[in-house]
Amino acid sequence: MFSFFKRRQNASDGLEAYEEVTEKSTTRAGSLLLIVMAIFIVTIGQTIFSDLRKMLTMPVPPAYCASDVINNYKVRQRTSPCAFTQIDREFGIEEQVNQIFPSLQKIAELNLQISNLTYQNSSLQGQLEQAQRQYDVSLQEKMAGEEVLYNRAGIQQSITGLRSSIGTNADMIAGLEATKQIEVSRVEPYIAPLKAAFERAQDSYASKYAWYRVKVFGLMLLFVLPIFAAATRWYLSLKRRNSPYSIIAMAVMGSFAILFLQVVLVFLYDIIPKAWIERIFKIFLSVPILRYILYYGTVLIVIALFGGIVYFIQKRIFSPARIAVRRLKDNKCPGCSFTINPFEDYCPKCGVALKEPCALCNNKRIAQLPFCPVCGKKKPQASAPPPNV
Repeated sequence: MFSFFKRRQNASDGLEAYEEVTEKSTTRAGSLLLIVMAIFIVTIGQTIFSDLRKMLTMPVPPAYCASDVINNYKVRQRTSPCAFTQIDREFGIEEQVNQIFPSLQKIAELNLQISNLTYQNSSLQGQLEQAQRQYDVSLQEKMAGEEVLYNRAGIQQSITGLRSSIGTNADMIAGLEATKQIEVSRVEPYIAPLKAAFERAQDSYASKYAWYRVKVFGLMLLFVLPIFAAATRWYLSLKRRNSPYSIIAMAVMGSFAILFLQVVLVFLYDIIPKAWIERIFKIFLSVPILRYILYYGTVLIVIALFGGIVYFIQKRIFSPARIAVRRLKDNKCPGCSFTINPFEDYCPKCGVALKEPCALCNNKRIAQLPFCPVCGKKKPQASAPPPNV
C-alpha cells in the first residue's frame, strides 16, 4: 500500500538505484472491509465515551431563577416556585430566595398591573389623538362655513372622558409604583448577600465541573491509550517480521489514533476558557496575516502529532540494527546493500567490516549480529556501522 524508498549513494555505477521497503497490500474488498472496520471502531468509541461520562456524576449548576431574581427582581411580572439544586442549598441560596419570595410575588403582581394600565393609557392616548384631530377638522369646517361632518359636542365629551380615564390610570400607576417601591425596599437588603452567595456557588460549580472533566478525560484516556499503544506495538511487531497482516494492525492503530486525538482535543477545548478561544479566533480571523498563521499553525500541530507517531514507527523499523539484519538476510552488505558473499570479510563496494573476531572464542563472527555462531555468546557491545540512508 505504501512504499518507502532509500536513495543509494551512486545511481550511475550500474547498480540498482533504490531499495524498496513495502507495506503488504490487500485487495479492494480487503481495503473496503478495513475501512468499514475503522469506521465501526470510531463509532463504537463514541458510544463508549458517552457511557464513560455517565459513570461519573456530573455536577449540577446553581438554579437559573436565583440569577433572574438578582438581575430582574424589579421588573419581573411573573413568579413561579424555583427548582433549587444541591449547590443552592449548600450556599444558602434557597433559604435567602424563600425569605423574599412573598415580596417578589407582590412586585411581580404590581408590575403586571402597571404594565396593563400603561398599555390601556397608550390605547386611550391614541383614541384621544384621533378625537382631537376630528375636533380640529370640525372647527375648520365651521370657520369655512362648510357643512359640519363631526358632532363637536360629542367629540368634546369624548375628549373629556378620555383625558379623565388617562388621568385616573396615571394616578393608579403612580399609586402602584409607590407600593412597588415599598416592596422593592424590603427586597433590596437581601440582593447583595444573595448575589455574593450565588457567585460563590458558581465558582464552586466551575471547580467541580473542571474536576469532573479531568476525571472524564482520565477515563477516556485509560480506555484509548492502552489499546492505541498495544495496536502500535502489534503493528511494529508484524512490520518487523514483514508480515502480510500488518495492514490489519495499521487500520486498528489508525482508528484508535483518531479516538486518541478526539480525547485530547476535547479536553483542551474544555480546559481553555471559551471566551478566550472566541476572542483569539476573532482577532486572528479579522487580520489576514494572523488568519493564515492560524491556518498554518493548525496544520503544523496536526503534522507534529501524527507525523511524530509515524516518525516513531519509521525510527523503529529503519533503525541501523534492523536494516543491517534485513540486508544480511538477503546476503547484502549492511552498509550499502551491495550483494556480498557470505565468506567475505569486507564489503567489496564500501569496505565495511562484515566479520570480526569473537571477543570470547576468537572465532570469526558477523560483526552486525549480536551472537557468535560458534560459541553462541553475545558480544559485550554491539557496534553496527550505520547504513547509508
